[in-house]
Amino acid sequence: MTPASTLFRYLFRQYLVLFLVTLAGLFVLIMVLDGVELLRRSANREVPVGIVALMTLLKLPEIGFQLVPFAILFSAMFLFWKLTRTRELVVVRAYGVSAWQFLSPVIAAAAMIGVLQILVLNPMGAGMLGRFEQLESRYLQGRASLIEVGRSGIWLSQVEEGGGQALIRAETIVGPERELRPITILVLRDFSRIALRIEGAGGVLENGQWRIRDAWIDRDGAPPERVAEYRLPSDLTMDRIESSFAPPETIGFWDLPAFIEQLEAAGLSGLRHRLYYQSMLSQPVVFATMVLFAAIFTLRMSRRGSTLFMIICGIVAGFLLFLVRDVVLALGGSQTLPVVVAAWAPALASLLIATAAILHLEDG
Repeated sequence: MTPASTLFRYLFRQYLVLFLVTLAGLFVLIMVLDGVELLRRSANREVPVGIVALMTLLKLPEIGFQLVPFAILFSAMFLFWKLTRTRELVVVRAYGVSAWQFLSPVIAAAAMIGVLQILVLNPMGAGMLGRFEQLESRYLQGRASLIEVGRSGIWLSQVEEGGGQALIRAETIVGPERELRPITILVLRDFSRIALRIEGAGGVLENGQWRIRDAWIDRDGAPPERVAEYRLPSDLTMDRIESSFAPPETIGFWDLPAFIEQLEAAGLSGLRHRLYYQSMLSQPVVFATMVLFAAIFTLRMSRRGSTLFMIICGIVAGFLLFLVRDVVLALGGSQTLPVVVAAWAPALASLLIATAAILHLEDG
């Protein structure tokens, strides 16, 4: 067993322990705050406490995915600070170990966490978040999901005046008018009995109503009739519909490519989901960059002092990285930048900057 392999395992294990402890602490803090917020939102509704507790647990993975990068940064900074305080880092450096040799196990651990999050934790968390949104819609918002996209087509739901529900199905959305073709509408009374069935060649949502062309009308207790155009009142809008289909966070990594294909085959934009998919793929690079940022300020701290100042600088640098990343992702979402560029450019640029800084400090 070589000294290099012993050092690698030691730092790898130390970092993972610190990461798990840091993440658990952040989890507890955010879970308490989120639970209080859910209790506040449910105060005016008759929501069982057990449902609120379940919703808090179901939302935990989504919160965790947002906290992981900061747990990566904080735990790396604490590890390097600890190694400096105990003089272990000084001994390792005096032995002739370069910065890259003692950084490699921490970088490897951070990248491994990123891969694990993508391949395993994300699919689990997506299912839990989807269940959370169902409960939120039912208990806190008082409405069901507006749209669902699957292999059978596009399904919409709207509440009818006087009670009841209308279910709307189409195979695709076509043209600048966003016409649904072909369209089938089932109007239910008492949410069970079909009172009206409408089948048309196409339907357009405009001015608070569905305008259905070349339609067959089948009313309960009456013979079917064909009309050139039929209008059905609606409280939906196309903007509301397009913003309501499954958010990318509720779809697992393995299912996301197929879902994007279904969206685009149905005539809907898959831009938001493609952007999310590419940003997920870049996570290991982002996590490795967070470790390098932590190392930059740790090395400076060990040589120049000013511990608190350097720690604050490291935290600010991590937050700036995510601020820039969010801005660039927003540019990708507005189609100002290509999806791949928007998802990968901040991560790769930050990695190059951090690498250059480490090389400068090491040479200095």
